Amino acid sequence: MAGSLFLPPRFLNGSHRQTVLGAIPGSSKPCAGTRIEAIDLGGGDQTTLHVHEPEAVLPKTPTVLLLHGLEGDANRHYMIRTANKFANQGFRTARMNMRCCGDAEEVSTQFYNGAKSEDVRSAAKWARNNHPESPVVLVGFSLGANLMLKAAAEAEMNQDYAAVVAVSPPIDLHRCATSLLERSNRFYHKRFVHSLVDRANRFRRRHGIVEDYGLSKDMTVVEFDSRFTVPMGGFRDVDDYYTTGSTKPKLEAIKCPWLIITARDDTICPFGMYADAKFNGHGKLISPETGGHLGFVGRRRVGDPDRRWAENRAVDFVMEVLGMGGTSVF
Repeated sequence: MAGSLFLPPRFLNGSHRQTVLGAIPGSSKPCAGTRIEAIDLGGGDQTTLHVHEPEAVLPKTPTVLLLHGLEGDANRHYMIRTANKFANQGFRTARMNMRCCGDAEEVSTQFYNGAKSEDVRSAAKWARNNHPESPVVLVGFSLGANLMLKAAAEAEMNQDYAAVVAVSPPIDLHRCATSLLERSNRFYHKRFVHSLVDRANRFRRRHGIVEDYGLSKDMTVVEFDSRFTVPMGGFRDVDDYYTTGSTKPKLEAIKCPWLIITARDDTICPFGMYADAKFNGHGKLISPETGGHLGFVGRRRVGDPDRRWAENRAVDFVMEVLGMGGTSVF
């Protein structure tokens, strides 16, 4: 495992400071010419991709699929910023919405969950059907990072994905759900539950579902998953859901080059879950001492366009893997 290459400003050291500052939206806007496409997920369901083509597009121009975290969407600031950074390097980018998130809320007939790696495969299939010579790269954040790792681990051939990058992934859903219940995480937990309940109730109204599933903004995230995610996703119970969605037992199966960036002080996705994780020799786990959850707001670094350290390392890693330059993250 790599040690810390990340240096925060002195006044921004610490998990919660990093997490909160990292969540503050910036001024980034999607690249001009970005279009929204509905893609088929099978079973009559759809989601949306926010796609941008570079000016000098070629048949072998790489495609980067990006996926957001819990209760996020394709227009979250980290999604837009990272896509723009890849676009500036000549990549095609596709910011993916999980089912019922962002503008996919109007086209999805099923509720999203943290085990639906088949949706990533569907997005990759869209990319290959439309751009058969284009290498497909997966980049995910938080819950989306776990789904990207899961899709890569389930790939049948090492040619399926050119690389996968995961920032702050909850590779053990049991452990992360429990961690969210801790007192130090009550602010994040409350925001997640309120947003999940609101989304679930919109979903119920849109599809004429009378049953209320006992939803309440006073419930825990585990109760929400037990009462709503489990029946909506067809799981036996919450343990089945968390076990199915956890990528930790599958990490050794990833055949393409991979990079995981996670902070040792992440209180939402505790670093302890990596203690007995098994990896292969195809990638690297980078674990700075601090950075929080999706934080990694660092000191200015020569060659980086901004202070968003993890996003910049993701671009560097992919460019290095594809032989397009980039600064080694190792």
